[in-house]
Amino acid sequence: MYPSIFTDELCIDDISLTLKTLAGWGLKAVDFRNRIFGKPIDSLTDDELKTLRSMLDDLGLKTGCLQSSLAKVHLPDADRRKLEGEKLEGLIRAADVLDCRLVRAFNYWQPPKDLRGSLTVDSQHMTQVLDYFSPLAKRAKQAGLVLGFENCGQDSEEVLALLDALDEPTWGFAWDPHDDYFMHPDTYAKNEVECIIKYAKRANMVHAKAASIIDDCRNADVPWDRVLATCAAAGLKGPVSVETHKPAQCAMTPEEASHACFKHLQKTWPSVAPGDIREAAKPI
Repeated sequence: MYPSIFTDELCIDDISLTLKTLAGWGLKAVDFRNRIFGKPIDSLTDDELKTLRSMLDDLGLKTGCLQSSLAKVHLPDADRRKLEGEKLEGLIRAADVLDCRLVRAFNYWQPPKDLRGSLTVDSQHMTQVLDYFSPLAKRAKQAGLVLGFENCGQDSEEVLALLDALDEPTWGFAWDPHDDYFMHPDTYAKNEVECIIKYAKRANMVHAKAASIIDDCRNADVPWDRVLATCAAAGLKGPVSVETHKPAQCAMTPEEASHACFKHLQKTWPSVAPGDIREAAKPI
């Protein structure tokens, strides 16, 4: 595993300046989503992608993940699904030029609160999700993309159920521990060690938000030292990416908050991969 960061979280419109700033912090990998020549990563032309790749090469950076919004909409109609298919084609072009097959994705399940969690218990919902998502899944597999599905707008258990249903061993969980700790504090209070181990084993990337790190805006006490140690023990190969989402009450600028999150990851990064995953997850 390795540290990375969403470039757009610095809120700098000049991508060349963003990349120079991040290289100056010591990062070797960056993740792309929006604010790249004024566009999302899936909308870049071939020439723009080649220019971006040249910028990365000049700074000794690599692309950690394409952090897309693919299928981040709830059970859409056919017209919207067609647009998502076009977005996927843009991601495939980006993956080819930037030499990165890892893509954060969603799966057409962004339910209202009263339905959240039901994907694990309602077979009709799962069938509909799989039916809608299957064309994207087929094309992504054909292109050799490695998808990671995030617990954003859906519960972590729903993501794991979807992964089991898709049955693609290279795909995994884009784990955002903040959202788990914030949305389900009682579950973590009772079963924290088991949750950390379960999700670390299924993760192919991890996201780190400011609200789980920075004191004046923290609303979820994620034990990043144990989360990172457990991910290392589980053999995570993908990025641990700062996705700052700077809360309004945080006095820092987006750039300062992003740097603070990155420095916290550096401070809590395991020096060696722990040999026992349960020991890694347990409180000291």
